[in-house]
Amino acid sequence: MNDKLQFVYSRRSIRRYNGQMPDDEQINALLKAGFCAPSSMALYPCHFVVIKEREKLKAIKGFHDKAIALDTAPMAIIVCADSDISPLSWRDDAAAATMNILYAAVAMDIAACWHGIFPREHRVEPMRELLSLPEKIVPYSMITLGFANDKKPPRERFDQSFVHSEKW
Repeated sequence: MNDKLQFVYSRRSIRRYNGQMPDDEQINALLKAGFCAPSSMALYPCHFVVIKEREKLKAIKGFHDKAIALDTAPMAIIVCADSDISPLSWRDDAAAATMNILYAAVAMDIAACWHGIFPREHRVEPMRELLSLPEKIVPYSMITLGFANDKKPPRERFDQSFVHSEKW
């Protein structure tokens, strides 16, 4: 196996954190990874909201029914996109930015978990209100971040039966 790909193969969603906050340099490195994601037609519609305040994280848990990671996560990054800049592909760009941040976290030994926001209106509207987002800015995903209580081993997910060559 190619050692350079190990961080991709070992990425796991972590929902239990030890409370230690990534430092500002690490957070900036994660954000830089988000900004380096591919973007359709090089429009780069993504914006990022860094949340460290415990009260805001608790407020999110109030309307995000699947965000159990917020019980112990010391911070989160909300990946947003300007739907006016890229009306047709902002979702793809936001997904790429989210994934880049997740991979950067693994490479830096920071635990992370992707939590969906868009298209669930019961998450989108309260998030928009909590963060005072302009109408054209759509909250796409939330990435909880911190350091894991326990490290999860890599999972082998390759399944040849799902690979098709030239045709189905």
